[in-house]
Formats: sequence, C-alpha cells, structure tokens
Amino acid sequence: MQGSVKKVWLSLRHKVDAWAGVDPRDGNETTSAQQKTQKDVSPLLLQPQTLLQRLRLKKVASDQAGSTPGPEPSNALLWFQRNMKFVIAGGIALVLVLVGSGVGWNAATRAIVPDIQGQSVAEAFASLEAVGLVGRVNNDGCSGSTIALPDSVCLVAVVELSPGTKLRKGDVVTFSSQLAAAKVPDVTGMTYREAKAALAEALFLAERKPVLEPEVETVISARGKEVEGWIVAQQSPRSTESLVVGESVEVELELPEVTVPEVTGMTVSEAELILGPAGLLMADTYKSQSTIAGQAPQSGMSARLGSTLSFSFVVPDIVGFSVDEAKAALASVNLKLASQTPKSGATLIASQDRLSGDIAPAGSVIGVHYKVPDLVGLKVTDAEDAAKNAGLVFVVSQTTAPGDAIISEQSLPVGSGAALGSKVTVTAAVPIPTYTSGSSLSSVKSNLESAHFEVVFSPSSAPSSWRVVRLDPQPETLATYGSTVTIYLEDPTPPPSYSGGVQSGTSVYYKNCTEARNAGVTPIYRGQPGYASHLDRDNDGIACE
Repeated sequence: MQGSVKKVWLSLRHKVDAWAGVDPRDGNETTSAQQKTQKDVSPLLLQPQTLLQRLRLKKVASDQAGSTPGPEPSNALLWFQRNMKFVIAGGIALVLVLVGSGVGWNAATRAIVPDIQGQSVAEAFASLEAVGLVGRVNNDGCSGSTIALPDSVCLVAVVELSPGTKLRKGDVVTFSSQLAAAKVPDVTGMTYREAKAALAEALFLAERKPVLEPEVETVISARGKEVEGWIVAQQSPRSTESLVVGESVEVELELPEVTVPEVTGMTVSEAELILGPAGLLMADTYKSQSTIAGQAPQSGMSARLGSTLSFSFVVPDIVGFSVDEAKAALASVNLKLASQTPKSGATLIASQDRLSGDIAPAGSVIGVHYKVPDLVGLKVTDAEDAAKNAGLVFVVSQTTAPGDAIISEQSLPVGSGAALGSKVTVTAAVPIPTYTSGSSLSSVKSNLESAHFEVVFSPSSAPSSWRVVRLDPQPETLATYGSTVTIYLEDPTPPPSYSGGVQSGTSVYYKNCTEARNAGVTPIYRGQPGYASHLDRDNDGIACE
C-alpha cells in the first residue's frame, strides 16, 4: 500500500512543480542520499512540506528579480497559496480513497476466497490451495459413522468467509463439514440378505425392527441364518424419502408360516416340548400338569412363526365346595372363580354356571351361586354377620329392632343358591314380658310398650281399675317385634249375693261355667242374663262354650 500511495503522491507533486515553475533539481531538493534514507518513510508524512517549500522558492525567485518586475500572481495562485493546507489534505484523502478501492492491488501477495459451498471437503481443500489459501475444518460432521464412507460424501456445510473476500496468500479459511443425504432404495419384497446388500451399496445400514414380544425375539434368534432368507415387509424411511448416508434404515421382516402340531390331550409341559421346536409359543401362566382339552389354532393349520397358541380345559364340579376349595380346583385347570367372592372363604357353592365336564378357554371365569345360611334363631347382630360372610345384603324388616332381638323368619330359603349381593330380609322377634297374677292394667301395659309392642284391651271399654286376666300371645313366647298384644281384663268387684244363680232384681250371676251348665243356660251370649267376662275366656262374646 505504501508504494502505491507514494506513486500517486509523486505524480501530484510533479504537477504542482510544473504549475509553480519549480525545477525539481533545485538545491533545496533532497539529495539522493536523503531520498534513499526517506525511501521507506511514508510520503504522507514528508511530501506535504516539500510542496510548500517549492512554492516558497517560487515566491523568493520572483522577489529577487525586482529589477525586472514580472506579472502579478494570478487569482488562482493566490487562492492556492492561501488554501494550500486544505488542498494538500484533500489530496491525501483522495489517495486514501484510491488505495481503499483497490488502487495498487498486489496480485502476487493477495488472494480471493473462492465459492466452496457444497463441494466435497477434498475439493474445497484443492480450490483454496489453488488461490494460495489454506483450508481448515473446525466442525467435522463426517466422523463417527460405523461404516467406511468415500470422501465424496463429506461436504462443506458452512464457510466462515463469503466468496470474494480478499485475503493474504497463506491465510486460513475455516469451514464445517457434513455428510451428504441420499435417496433410500426400496428394499421391500427383498430377502433380508438382499436388503442389507442393497442398503450397503447406497451407503446405508440395515437394522431389523424387533417385535414387541421378547419370546418371539428368542424364537427368531434361535433360527440363526434362517432370518437372512425372510422377506422385508416394511421399511422406514420409505423409498420416497432421503436420509443422511451412514444412517440406519429399519426393516420389518415378514415372519414365515409354520404348521401347527397336535397337542390336545397332552399336559402343558408335554405340549411345550412339541411347540418350541416348531417355533410356536404358549402362555407361560398355564399349570404345567393340567391336561389340554382344546387348542387354537387347531392342528394342521398354518400360523406365523412365533405365534402363541391358546388352550381350553375341562370345567371341574365345584358344587358343595367352599370358596377357597373352589378357587384352588379351578386354578389347577387354568380357570378362575369370580374375582368378587363372599367375605368368608368357608361359604359353600350352591351351583355353577358352567357345568362340570364343559370345555372352557383358559382364563375363563366360572360364575357361581352361594348357599343361603340359616339365620332363624340367631340374634340380629349374629345373623347380620352370617349373611354378609355369605355375600348377602342383610335387611331387617323392623328397622328399630334391637341387636339382641331373635330372627324368626328369613326371605331366602335355607340352603338355596343366591348370587353374590342378593338381599335377604329377616323378621325380628322378642319375648312377651311376664306379669304377676292380679297386676294392674297400667303396669302390664307399660312393660309391653317398653318392649315395643302395640297394646289393645278386651273388653276395649274396660275401666283402668279392672285387673289383668291374661295376655295373648302368652308371656315369654316370641312375638314379632312391634306386633300387637291383647290384654284381657275383668272387674275386680265381688259379685252380689245370689240364690240358685238368680240374683234379686233383674240380673243373674253365675260363679263359673259349671254352675251355669247346671242351671241349663249355656252357652250364654253377650247381652243375655248371666253373661260375664270371667265366663268368656277368649272374649269372643260367647261364655261357657
């Protein structure tokens, strides 16, 4: 740059010398030795002073020739002298602009960055070397592949400098690299061996898609080289898509078909020995010693390699078994009792919905009814526990019956079958309170009402002063809780004196039925002479029947 500026400056100085009439060989000029000393000094620092000196020399020469006055300086010269510093500064600025725009470009030491975007890394190194630049990869995206890849697929990704950038020769241009993408070939319908070869040729890896069941993977692995001949059913990515070279293409193989062998009548452990070599599976939850009664698919049919066969088993007779016994019996043949069972494992089975001897698929649930327990004679609290243990819903018809009341009736027959959650309604009974002979009406009535019985009187119009003769039902017998008890009463007033059963006046009184019969008046109806409540024990209006 300094040499170029100097050339421009010398050209400008010569023009000024010619205009000012100054001989460049004047004694005020620098000597050759001085020029040699100043050769490497920037002309921008030295040359402006030289121009001013040349202009001053022109003025002195003019003044010394006073004997012969010359023409007056022109207006242009006077203006140039007054604005010399500004003129020189503008010239310097012009020189800098010219240099910045490329004036003085030295092609021998400079280089322009070429366009290497999209080239292979090898091509990019060659292009940069051709113009004297050095290439360097600062982010290698081509390493790490598990297969050997040619250099042609490692491409320039991002260049730090734009094409056309000017640099010194030997400068470094850095860029990142990446692997190229290519279209995935269509390998569906090929054998696994052919698919791997086709993908390798296209610089891809083949990866077999595993199946979901690990047992099937075990079967496939056991086949070894057989797998190479299986057909590719699907691939991902598809053949219409592109993928970075070196990546894996997932292929799903179509499992071949095998013939199902006969295993019916064998135990599960025996069947396993037959199915394994055939490439077929069965559920690992089967009891090994249970006998197979049916199979699906049936023998002779075709099934995909790794398919799972399902079995059926004979339903056992579990009627009369307890819940715990029924569960064990069904589990032994790979069947189940309903998941919801009575609280007590001792509850007995009354019936089953699949008859013994039926063939049921493994895992089938056998529905049952449970035997209804005998609740009569138990206390309410005990009866409730017994009903719930049997899986029944317990309901007492008298909601206020105490826990020590005795069950007298139940809605479901004892020993019958009932589904889990069936409702059994019971009736509670309590004993009739006792009383002493001659107890007052109020005390007996109070005791009955305390036991939650309804009370009626006979005769209904008897005054409270009458005495209790008897109760119906009899004391200490069980009566439905809340039912009605009849209190029979009689007048405690002694009868008036009489003779021959005939009372003086209009009334007749008989001490007992024997006397009435002896008098020949039995039976006596209510309202007839001689009728009295003590002769009518059942209060039906007929005395001495």
